[in-house]
Amino acid sequence: MERLSKMFFHSQPFIGSVRMNSLIKSVLEFSRLARVEEEKKEINLNSIVEEVKSTISNFINKKNAKIVIANPLPTINYYHSEVIKLFQNIIENGIKYNSSEIPKVKIYSQLEDDLVTLCFEDNGIGIKPEYQDRVTKMFTRLHRQSEYQGSGLGLSICQKVINRLDGTLKIQSDGQNGSQFIITFRKP
Repeated sequence: MERLSKMFFHSQPFIGSVRMNSLIKSVLEFSRLARVEEEKKEINLNSIVEEVKSTISNFINKKNAKIVIANPLPTINYYHSEVIKLFQNIIENGIKYNSSEIPKVKIYSQLEDDLVTLCFEDNGIGIKPEYQDRVTKMFTRLHRQSEYQGSGLGLSICQKVINRLDGTLKIQSDGQNGSQFIITFRKP
């Protein structure tokens, strides 16, 4: 019992410091979005998906997840780092908040005149309609840390990027059968 007690009390500060470190990192990432130090450039969104898949490949493999591009995504002129953060957070959430044997995130787009619509559709646990307006607020978590780890900043980072694009985010879900994150903006 004494050994177990020592293990518990010695591990708790470590767990707390890991969480705090993760939270600080996320807050810094959020604050840096206001002061981008890169030039806008032409970005092929298909390449962004491939880059994200490469970055989180261990996570994808561990979860046996599939990321599918349903139709060719457009090219936009924007900040590479912000588009990466947007795509990575939505894709990671689609995999993380998922109890399917094979978590799947399907990405498709529509380009009409200069209006771009991107849809990220997952087969995850969904987001109940009453929470859909809240999930993009800073530090909003719908689940305990023990259920799903995270800082509560991923979707607020996405919302900030979308706002900087002068776009909109619409979440569609019945709260049980996956979610759709629909982003609409004028092609920059």
